[in-house]
Amino acid sequence: MRHWVNRAKVYNEGGHILQPSDAVAVKYVTAIGFDNDFAVYMGASDWSDARVAEGGDKVSEKEGRIVAPYCSHLYYRE
Repeated sequence: MRHWVNRAKVYNEGGHILQPSDAVAVKYVTAIGFDNDFAVYMGASDWSDARVAEGGDKVSEKEGRIVAPYCSHLYYRE
């Protein structure tokens, strides 16, 4: 799966040293809500899980269901 990370976030985290063809490791965090829903967020691999959940980029429902198949019975949070 290929992802494009928010360029401003990468730059703010030291991405100014990256070139367009460089690869960046990312982390996915699944947040399960209390209303039978969930969402998946993506952030830098060295961020804490809490930081990714709070400030990461929310992925699409299609991608979120691939990343978190164990949540197939839940709604994807809009």
